[in-house]
Amino acid sequence: MTYVDPALNLIYAANPATKTMRTPWSAPPYMKSPAVIAGGTSTTLYFQNTAANLAAFAQYHVKDQQDFYSKHGRYSDFASVSNEPNFNPVTYPGMQMNPSDMLAAGVAIRAAFDAVNIPTVLVAGDVSWDSTIPRSGGPFSYTTLPFVQGSKAFGGAGYHMYGGPASQMLEMAAYARAGSA
Repeated sequence: MTYVDPALNLIYAANPATKTMRTPWSAPPYMKSPAVIAGGTSTTLYFQNTAANLAAFAQYHVKDQQDFYSKHGRYSDFASVSNEPNFNPVTYPGMQMNPSDMLAAGVAIRAAFDAVNIPTVLVAGDVSWDSTIPRSGGPFSYTTLPFVQGSKAFGGAGYHMYGGPASQMLEMAAYARAGSA
């Protein structure tokens, strides 16, 4: 985006402590079922959790961070595995991942970041507040599963400020106090 990068550089110049977060909205089509960027139904556009896709998706994140670094002289401070992994958009790019797929992708991304010394903190979730309630994807939610499983791939949880009460963020308090979030 020709206008975003110069503007962000001006922001960094004015306040070098500015924090940024990178969030992909979708994996490439070949990693999804069906293999389209957008236009699925409410039960399609799922991330296909295979070893090859996890490795490729991790490299997708690495290349994104390296591109960001080349334009701004730093890596983003935070990154999520995917924007709203519990939501399946029909009219714009996106994809759905269940919590265990998000965890597997996060572990692969963290390993890929570590291999090339990218310090960016991975954020679990990146969902609305009501998405912290355990869903049909398993007994744990998008924000708690990585920490319940003891994963060190994630350094925190991300939330969108809509869809449910803000008090749902309190589910992370036990993990934050324990030093695992």
